[in-house]
Amino acid sequence: MFRQISTFVVLCAPLVHAQQDGAPAASRLPGFGIVRDAGGEPWSGATVHLIHRLHRDLLDEKLTDRIQVTTDERGRFRARLLEGARYVAWADGPVDERGRYRRTHSRGGCVANAPILLDERDPAFQRRVRVELHESWTGHAPVRWMVGARVSGLTVFEEVELDEHGSFLLPKTSERKRLQLHAWSEGWRVFSWGANCDVGTPDAVIRVPPRQVRRMRFVDAATGNGVPNVRAVLNPRYDPILGAAPRSDADGSVSVLFANEDPAVRLPHEACLIAEGFAEHSIQKISWRKGDPLETERSMRPGVTVRGRIRIGNQPVSSLPLLLEASIGTSDGGSRFGVEPRVFRTAKDGGFTIPGRVGEYPFRVVAALSPGLRAKLSADDPRSPPVAEFAILAAERPGEPHDIGEVRLDRLRSVDVTIRGGDGAPPGSVSVLLMPLIPLDPLRQVTRSRPHVPVRVHTDRRGRSRVLVGDADRIFVFAADSEGAGWAVVDADDTAVNIRLDPRHRVGFRVTDEDGSPLADHSAGYVTMARGAVEIPSDVLSVARDMASALAFPTKYSRTDENGIVTLIVPFLDIGYDFVVSSRDRKRARFHVRVPADREGPVEVRATLRAR
Repeated sequence: MFRQISTFVVLCAPLVHAQQDGAPAASRLPGFGIVRDAGGEPWSGATVHLIHRLHRDLLDEKLTDRIQVTTDERGRFRARLLEGARYVAWADGPVDERGRYRRTHSRGGCVANAPILLDERDPAFQRRVRVELHESWTGHAPVRWMVGARVSGLTVFEEVELDEHGSFLLPKTSERKRLQLHAWSEGWRVFSWGANCDVGTPDAVIRVPPRQVRRMRFVDAATGNGVPNVRAVLNPRYDPILGAAPRSDADGSVSVLFANEDPAVRLPHEACLIAEGFAEHSIQKISWRKGDPLETERSMRPGVTVRGRIRIGNQPVSSLPLLLEASIGTSDGGSRFGVEPRVFRTAKDGGFTIPGRVGEYPFRVVAALSPGLRAKLSADDPRSPPVAEFAILAAERPGEPHDIGEVRLDRLRSVDVTIRGGDGAPPGSVSVLLMPLIPLDPLRQVTRSRPHVPVRVHTDRRGRSRVLVGDADRIFVFAADSEGAGWAVVDADDTAVNIRLDPRHRVGFRVTDEDGSPLADHSAGYVTMARGAVEIPSDVLSVARDMASALAFPTKYSRTDENGIVTLIVPFLDIGYDFVVSSRDRKRARFHVRVPADREGPVEVRATLRAR
């Protein structure tokens, strides 16, 4: 889809899991599957894409494994997949003379030694976009174009180049969701644009507004002197693609670019500031509004460095990817701004240094475990659950700790998670959200102690997983599949949790217009839990429930059938949700829906759609 490498062979990017000291090298096992066309027949010659990434949003190619194969005359394909790794898979065909191409749905959670079944869906058109840059950009810093899409929860990006006519083709996609087109210049995103990929969508022209330059000077809050080598980046997780961002000079001054500040255009008005080496100054938030002066001065204050060392027994673990989540940033009205997440790696002696954190805010350090390291950490008992992909090394606590000390992965507190279907049988592999609950600060309540985005792990085919959770006191656990959902809270002395998925969470919604006629083939789904008319305790657990509802899976959106009915997995019952219905002609409605636990039949929803 996004990177055409070659066909009829298996090609892989550099191994995502570099061997870590003390861990066996990751091995590959057979992966196989079949692709069927719209009529249910084998699809010969389809290109199958498989992508595995340690974290769905981290774009570093060193953390990614890409495979591309072609189906045979029976629609079958084979590949060598990393043992214990989960892939997102989809298939597509070539673009015809009308710009249309065939595609399948995308499937997440694909693993070795388990069949991968892909079925053709509606075709789509590959769009051509023509760019009209304002003349003020001529002769200045070049603009780079990145196109991104969400495929089964995975962010896939590609850099595209303009041809001699100022146009480029948007990449093919397996999803109907919007592609995001970003223009970057000198390490800053200066323009954003969204593109639909539905059937029959025409080509487009986008106009980039005039170029603007902002000049900032960074000074030490204690001395008033300029701070050199301050890096101004919008989000450091894009660094592997974008390269170096602009840095301040010896006087602490730096210039950054914007396309313009028209509020009708979605433009970034916020960014992170990161000092060279991180150790001397904290990361800060900057933001502008229309009419603000083009020259500003920013005070930099000392930050806090987080240190530690990781080993197994007496053997250090090197090259271990660590995610520092949402801890380096500032808070504005309770919502964080920061680099979340950013990857660091342990050194040869197992040590790590993560500088620049704002000391009063909570943080979490999570280790991404390679298949080889997970195998080493597994118990000798073959009946024990497999170790999950992530280990929580330091749970969130307001203002502490700054040094997590020696961490032995084989001594971390573990929780065995077991998921059962509504009938008590193993449900197969299930995605599970884990969120350590931060102890409440009695003075600030949850203002600066909001939970971070949950860690997402997967169970094996028997619904089991062993999660390393470090010193977390309480953990919120949420699980769902296409048949139901369930959740539980694990306390500090618990070593296991059993969750049975409740089929009542599989809710049917009947969507009609004001006259009661069904709205067929409309996109419908919920955005998040709405608290307006619902009594919910104002504590950390309620925030966790809110976040789980916003990140719920796997069927948060779908399309209505001919009777206007859509079936979704609703995380929590007897509460309210913000519900969205939209049509192909870009009409939509958003409203509040109650989901009663004692309902009979579909929940009735009447929608008045209006043009966006």
